[in-house]
Amino acid sequence: MRSLLVTLVMLASSYAAHACVHCAYAAAVRGGHAIAGTWLPAGASDSSFVKSKLATATLAMKNATFMYDTNEWSILQDSLPNESFDGQFQHVDGNIRGMVMSVKEFQPATEFLDSFVGGMAESYPGTKLVSKRDVTVNNEKMLEIQIDMPIDQTPVRYYGYLHAGSRGIAMALAVCHSELYKEVSSTLTTFTSGLVIARPKNQIKYKRK
Repeated sequence: MRSLLVTLVMLASSYAAHACVHCAYAAAVRGGHAIAGTWLPAGASDSSFVKSKLATATLAMKNATFMYDTNEWSILQDSLPNESFDGQFQHVDGNIRGMVMSVKEFQPATEFLDSFVGGMAESYPGTKLVSKRDVTVNNEKMLEIQIDMPIDQTPVRYYGYLHAGSRGIAMALAVCHSELYKEVSSTLTTFTSGLVIARPKNQIKYKRK
């Protein structure tokens, strides 16, 4: 019974969290107010990530591609279409959610992140950026981020990657109950590592002579 209640609470908080993230994303795109981010170690020693070989399903984003494992993740069809989200996902065990989002307008990554977290904090005071650091995901430079958000009595943690480039903003996030984070962190990493940034078609690679 307790596990069922925990699952139900997690599902309820995930839906609330997704709604809040939608507002935060919209605020960030509009260039909302900024907050100060804190640089902290992200915990994992790796700084370079690549998508899983099992991530063979493709979801087209506005300026990127997201690859995921259909044996682990399913798209929440009732959450689409959504002008901010490109897709929202449910993990097979029911206790983890995922989302990918993008916009074509350019904004510096740190500026976008400040507005994004600030937008979440407007709905849920106490929301904070736990860590951010530079990493490489599928050969592209990104920010690895962790955000804690208290939803009523249910604390949740977001983990994911943010990319800002000439094609705009692209982000992949996974969310779980904070107490589950250590247990499922590898699952969150595997999911969000499916973010693949497409290079501009006119970008030319010069060979050294």
